[in-house]
Amino acid sequence: MPLLDRFSDPIERCRETAIKLVTDFCKLMNQSTGGLEPLDLTPIMDVTIPTISSRLGSHPFPEVAEHLRVMLVHLLSLFIKTPSSAKHLRRHFSDVVDVIVSAAKDKFHDTKKATSAACVDIVRSNPELVHLQLQQLVKSQIANFTHHHKAVRKSALAAVCRLMLHGSDGVEKLMNETVLPALKPRAHDRNGPVRKMFIAVVAKWLMELPDRKPYEARLVALLMSLMSDYAPEIQALALQKLDEVGAALLVADSSQDGGAGSVDADGDVAMAVDHDEGSVEAKGVEGDATGAARRTPSPDSGVPDEEWSGSSVMPDVFQGNRASIGARILVRRCVWHCGWPVQPRLWLVLLVCCCLA
Repeated sequence: MPLLDRFSDPIERCRETAIKLVTDFCKLMNQSTGGLEPLDLTPIMDVTIPTISSRLGSHPFPEVAEHLRVMLVHLLSLFIKTPSSAKHLRRHFSDVVDVIVSAAKDKFHDTKKATSAACVDIVRSNPELVHLQLQQLVKSQIANFTHHHKAVRKSALAAVCRLMLHGSDGVEKLMNETVLPALKPRAHDRNGPVRKMFIAVVAKWLMELPDRKPYEARLVALLMSLMSDYAPEIQALALQKLDEVGAALLVADSSQDGGAGSVDADGDVAMAVDHDEGSVEAKGVEGDATGAARRTPSPDSGVPDEEWSGSSVMPDVFQGNRASIGARILVRRCVWHCGWPVQPRLWLVLLVCCCLA
C-alpha cells in the first residue's frame, strides 16, 4: 500500500498527512451510509498494524514527532474497537501489545493516555485475548502510576482495573507481587480525582474479580484507609463504596443460599474513556439498596440500630449511623479470617471498631 510507505517519509508533514488520510478513510469505511453496512477494515488492518509497529515498537522511536506517535496509537485503537477488524485481532495481537508496551514508555503524556485507552478497548472488544499478554499490558500501565500528570495516573488506574478482571493463570501472583504494592501509594495521591478513581477501582475489584478471596482483606483495608482521608467527599465516597460492596456480598450470599438477585457492578462503577482527550473518569451511581441497608436493624450483632448508642465514638464520615450490615460482615470476615498484619490492624482499629460495633 503506497500510502503506508509515507508513514516513514523523511518529511514530517508528509507523514502526518498519510496517517490522517488512512485514519479518515478507515472512519468513513466504518460508517453506515445510505442503508449500507460498514465495510470490513480487516484488509487495511492487516497491512497497517505491521507499519505502526515498525514506527512505535522499538526504542528510540523511529517516529520522532510526539503528535504523530499519538495519532498512530489512535489509529491502532480504531482497529481494536471496530467490530469488523476486532474479530481478527488475534493474528496481530503480539504486534498490538508490543506497540502499547513500547508507547506507554513515551515521555509525551498524551501518548501514555492513548495507550491506556487502547488497553480498555482491547478489554471491551476482545476480552478473551487479555490473558495472553496480561502481565506485559498491566506492567506497562503500572509504570505510569507515578507520572506527574494526574490524567495519566487516572487513565493508567482505569486500564489496570479493566485488565485485571480478565486474568487467568498467574493472576494471583501478579496481583500480590506487582499490582497491589504499586496501587497502595495511590491511596495517598496528591490529587483528589485520582484518589476517587482509586476507590472506584478497589470497589470494582471487590465486586467483580473472579477469585478475589486471596486478596480480599488487602483490598478492604485499602478501601477503608480512604475513610480517614483529609477530604470529606473522599471519606464519604469510600464509605459509600464499602456499603455497596457489602450489599453485593449480601446479594451473592442470598443467591448461593437459593435466593434470587443479582448485582450489576457496571452500574456502580462506570468507566468512560474519551479517546480524543485520553481522559478516563469513574462515575459512582448510588443505589437505593445501600441507603436502606444502612438503616436496617442488625441481626448479626443483636442490637437494633435505633437502640445503638455508639454514635459518639464514630468519625464524622458515618454521620452518626452505623455502616451497613453487609459492610460489617465483610470487615469482620477479613479481620478474623484473612490474617491482616499487625500494623494495618493497629492503623485501622478505630474504623474496624465502628464497623463491628
